[in-house]
Amino acid sequence: MKTNNKGFTLIELLVVIAIITILATISIPQFAKYRVRAYNVVALSDLRNFKVDLEAYYTDVGHLGYPPGLTGDTANNKWYTSDDVASALDDETWDSSLSFIPSNRVDVYYDVSTDRTHQVYAVGTKHLNGDTMYASTSHSSRIYMQSNPDAIGLGGASAVTAIGVTMPDAGGGTGDESATYKDSWFTSTGGWKAI
Repeated sequence: MKTNNKGFTLIELLVVIAIITILATISIPQFAKYRVRAYNVVALSDLRNFKVDLEAYYTDVGHLGYPPGLTGDTANNKWYTSDDVASALDDETWDSSLSFIPSNRVDVYYDVSTDRTHQVYAVGTKHLNGDTMYASTSHSSRIYMQSNPDAIGLGGASAVTAIGVTMPDAGGGTGDESATYKDSWFTSTGGWKAI
């Protein structure tokens, strides 16, 4: 009588499992890197949208300057976390003249000159799960970045310390903004790279 031995041997199954294990070992770290890159792209997109919205605001009400704060305050908080934004939206204290609302888990840096004769702002964004911070000013058409793997999981103000950079400061607006807030500021303070 003839026996029908169809199927895989134990060796063949072990070889297939070994190949799958090797492929998983290669792909899982790459997947984590792609996730961090995606978070960084969200922060970069938010920065670009924020700049466009600020310029549209200025075009509409140029004589009034840029908004003094994002949550209707005039204290100029500078860093707005995702929780701050969610709370401001719930309380309806978010500046309704701006259409910009940051993405979830993106911290936003906003500093504006309080002197109406010198219209200057500095902006920045950082996704909580990203490793890159982005920044720009009203006097620069470029966007600058700085990365550090240690910044993953840190919010905006904490990430500044971890990355070791200085964020632009709009100050009182009485200085020479032509030197302070153009591209030379980013290249001279170190750590920032144009993208």
